[in-house]
Amino acid sequence: MTGEAGLELRFDSSLGKARFPEEVETTLYRIAQEGLTNIVRHADCRSVHIELIRLPYAACLQIEDDGCGFNPDELARAGGARSLGLIGIRERAEILGGSVAVLSAPHSGTSLQVRIPLLEEGR
Repeated sequence: MTGEAGLELRFDSSLGKARFPEEVETTLYRIAQEGLTNIVRHADCRSVHIELIRLPYAACLQIEDDGCGFNPDELARAGGARSLGLIGIRERAEILGGSVAVLSAPHSGTSLQVRIPLLEEGR
């Protein structure tokens, strides 16, 4: 599927009709939204792959692009407006006890990996 920004988009999920708790769904949606916004603004890529899976005790979202990539350590040190999207993504995940990993290198694309724990009480 090709999106409005001209990117080839692929989405995979093994959830079927299963649902996450509302706060987890909303958080993952907002993180995906910000991740895709960052890709359109900065990645200069042709394709994006989004994967959403449920592990026994965690919801996992991975967004990968084949774009220009960057050095995550340099971006974190530089701070500023260019890193605000990633800061917001981390904050959203951490509110629910989650974690974020950004794997990237110049000319090598980027992978954003988010894990939100699911508590036994239904979350």
